[in-house]
Amino acid sequence: SKRIKRFLFNTSHTSTSSVSSSVTDKTPNHRRLAIKIKTKKLEKPMRLVKSALSVGFFTLISRILGFIRDMLVASYLGAGGISDIWVAAFRFPNLFRRVIAEGAFSAAFIPVYGNVYTKNGKEQADLFTGNILSIFGLWVFIVVVACQILMPYLIYIISPGFSEDFILYAKNLFSAVISGQTLPVMPDLSGDDKISMTVTLTIICLPYAGCMFLVGLMSGLLNYHHKFAVPASVPALLNTVLCIGLTGGVYMGFNPLYSLGFAVCVAGVLQVLWLYYFIRKMDIGLRFGSLTPNVHMQKFKSLFWAGFISGGVIQINILIGSMIASFQDGAMSYLYYADRVYQLPLSIVGTTLALVLLPSLVRKIAEDNFDSARDLMARATEFAAFLTLPACMAMIFIPHEITSLLFERGVFTADDTYKTACVLIFYGFGLPAFILIKLYEPGFYARHDTKTPMKFATASILVNIICSFSLFPFMGFYAIALATVIASWQNALCLLWTLHKHKIVMIDSDLKTRLLKSLVACGVMMAVILLFQNYIYHIVDGHIKLKYIATIIVGIVSYFIMTHILVMFPRGSVSTYLKRKKNV
Repeated sequence: SKRIKRFLFNTSHTSTSSVSSSVTDKTPNHRRLAIKIKTKKLEKPMRLVKSALSVGFFTLISRILGFIRDMLVASYLGAGGISDIWVAAFRFPNLFRRVIAEGAFSAAFIPVYGNVYTKNGKEQADLFTGNILSIFGLWVFIVVVACQILMPYLIYIISPGFSEDFILYAKNLFSAVISGQTLPVMPDLSGDDKISMTVTLTIICLPYAGCMFLVGLMSGLLNYHHKFAVPASVPALLNTVLCIGLTGGVYMGFNPLYSLGFAVCVAGVLQVLWLYYFIRKMDIGLRFGSLTPNVHMQKFKSLFWAGFISGGVIQINILIGSMIASFQDGAMSYLYYADRVYQLPLSIVGTTLALVLLPSLVRKIAEDNFDSARDLMARATEFAAFLTLPACMAMIFIPHEITSLLFERGVFTADDTYKTACVLIFYGFGLPAFILIKLYEPGFYARHDTKTPMKFATASILVNIICSFSLFPFMGFYAIALATVIASWQNALCLLWTLHKHKIVMIDSDLKTRLLKSLVACGVMMAVILLFQNYIYHIVDGHIKLKYIATIIVGIVSYFIMTHILVMFPRGSVSTYLKRKKNV
């Protein structure tokens, strides 16, 4: 008994940064030891949360600016044929940003760079970065130039439904091949205004794709060195420049489509310069290196090409959907605007957590500390559910209010709002799957395993294609949204099952409890919204936009009040950690 008391007394008086500053000298010894142990358990999850909050803040700012951009686009272009041209032209370079800057490139670069940096030092890591910059940069340059040259032909793959003559030619060609008849002559498609405008606008936007390679490389370097906020602020530059370019171009009498195209190029250059300033400030090596691949470059390539499919599976599915939607006027625009809504929670929650989770998982798995890795994955899952489930409910139950509030103005009509809202309902059911894919792929990348998610992603793409073509004749463009959701859930469940099998993801009691609390809070939120709409709506009668704003605010407030009542997270755990003077 005396030895135990002496041990507790000595331990409680030892100066260590892991003891919360809220523990005073009057606290009993056994209580002080318990708080010390509890705080240590909270350190790693809270560090993840703190990094995620930092990135999430800048992502939220970017998404708000993005919504302002889309409001302006909807106001000036509407949701018809002109808007379809912008969606098709921007989709191609934007795919580079989603897959390279936010997906496969970072997922392959960070583990290899981290391994070289840890085992071989900064000098070898800088050499590896130079090797990537030279070899990969050369390939990106060649691809971008080739796409610009071949764009008059590639456009019939990206948006085959834009030309009626091409559609008729494709049907006749298919019939001739089946029946063994003479192949039809390729028609002259140079006079198709919609096709020619799309080709011109895509060529203008394409240099942005090359800039995204440099953005992805520099963002990966900064993320590995725990500078998450700077890369997270980069998309805000794109949205700001697009807003200025569109409004300025319309004010000066320029075509709004071409104003957007040139603004995209300017934004790409500014993003590169912004990141390069911080790279130089931190003295991170970024110089052209040898064009001869080394061992580390070979490892990077094997990870990248496998991750290119798995990391960009959502975007590839959306691109396939856009190709099919091009056969129905306005469909690409409806899918685009609904995509912009669900991208807000996906970026803030899914992409943010994936960015801050990957470097930590790389370190924990490299140290064979699988218990900490499992704990990080579990805490990230419950934190994602806490922020995602209310967004899902809102997209499913009040999609019209959200769509109308964001886009219905100018040439964007009430009919456009209805069709976009219907697409948003489908995406609401798929949002948890979209986020789980983002969240669980780092569990494979940290172990240098990209083949497994690539297999699941390939199967997901096949499911998407089969469902889209099968359902499109019956449901129209709504089938594309439904097919994307089905394919995403198939991919997400396969990832979860595999990680659970390898004991990287474990559904512990805390995770089950917090998932249940989130669902209960969502149920209360929807009940409050229903009561508000039925009994209080008449107070703001005649102000439809104000009604929608009030509905959304009431839902958000009721959800967070309910999670506080249910004690979603341990009381004081966040504030205790953030008050600590030393960041462990």
